[in-house]
Amino acid sequence: MGNTMCCAEGGLPKVDREASLKALFGTMDDENLGYLSVEDYRHMAMLAEKDGILVEVMHLLEAAKKKENKVVLEDFIKYNKEHTGSMNDEMFLGQAGQWAKFVTERGSHTRDHMLDQVFSWCDDDESGFLTFDEFMQLSDNENDKKTIQNMKAVFDAADSIGQKDGKVTRDEFVKYNLEKSKDMSDADFKKQAGSWLVNAKKHDVKSREKMLQTTFKLFNQNAKSITYDDCVQYGIQCGKEVHEVMKDIQYEADRDDKSYYAPEEEDFIKYNMKVGELLDYAGFKAKHLDSWMLVAQKRDEK
Repeated sequence: MGNTMCCAEGGLPKVDREASLKALFGTMDDENLGYLSVEDYRHMAMLAEKDGILVEVMHLLEAAKKKENKVVLEDFIKYNKEHTGSMNDEMFLGQAGQWAKFVTERGSHTRDHMLDQVFSWCDDDESGFLTFDEFMQLSDNENDKKTIQNMKAVFDAADSIGQKDGKVTRDEFVKYNLEKSKDMSDADFKKQAGSWLVNAKKHDVKSREKMLQTTFKLFNQNAKSITYDDCVQYGIQCGKEVHEVMKDIQYEADRDDKSYYAPEEEDFIKYNMKVGELLDYAGFKAKHLDSWMLVAQKRDEK
């Protein structure tokens, strides 16, 4: 906040406190709503007390409650002028500077909190990290190829913040987005994070491994397993010759024996993860997962 000066009697410089408070209010009202929320104001008061600075805001908060929990400019200026009347200009500017500092800290705290919320809604399996499928929930157009490519580049960049392992941890997610958004206004950041949160709440992404585990169990009901005929039917669904399916599963199991065997769960998952690695989430489900489930369903109907 700049130091707004005017001239007092005798030509000595004097701070225009009302103009300074108006400028400070404008900084705090980063969304240009024309008021401050009680919660925002209370949070800054909490920060002030944490730093050992006594800020008497209760009267202002009580007054605001009578106005739908809104601290308007008029109340803000009136309250602060009354409670800084005994201060000299140096003390006044020092306190105003502290409030400006609290605004910055509030913004930083709020951004961390919003990003943490977004991450939690994306982390559908509560693993503590995001797979790319979960990360794609942030997008408005998850089926567009160019969008998927761009999101993959962002995912890889966030993953590179820490250990690059194909997973984005909570810490990596927050640090990456804080850095990339440092030049954004609080209002723009809030709008973007809000959009991400809306998108994340619309979806419930289960990991590919867990979906494949569930699918495999369908074939193991009543002591059954995946048969040669099952692979034939899967090949028909996916447009693959059965020998291709068998060869691929044999390869994943590192078997030299060319005869048919009942694949174990690990082989089944490795095969399907490999053949579907270039597909997006929807494509993976439609191309592979749904095909296997349809085969299992038809077999049970016989």
